[in-house]
Amino acid sequence: MTRIAFLGGGNMGFALVAGLKRERPELDLLVADPLETQRARFTQVGVRTTASNQEAVESADVVVLAVKPQIIDMVASEIHPILNSSLVISIAAGTPITKLQALLGANTPIVRCMPNTPALIGQGITAL
Repeated sequence: MTRIAFLGGGNMGFALVAGLKRERPELDLLVADPLETQRARFTQVGVRTTASNQEAVESADVVVLAVKPQIIDMVASEIHPILNSSLVISIAAGTPITKLQALLGANTPIVRCMPNTPALIGQGITAL
């Protein structure tokens, strides 16, 4: 079973998680966000949550960076030591792959994508 960790529980993270939950209910999803109010939205749709980025990443096959670009450095420093061979998918705006490679290691598999706001209603397109 594929384990996907979402770091960041904002609107775009919620849209992606809700869509995955609806279309692929067999996936093992875990969302990390420091705010209880954000985590509560996910638990209401049956998704596990944690306040710890490290806990979310430690057993994940895929890690989705759904955080604001201004905290990407901090989040990367928390997870870099425990990433193992996880695929990292970044939806962090304005953060190029070269910066992510510098933060997470040149051998970390990284995909950068930009979902658009219609994803919030299940009608979006994502460029990879």
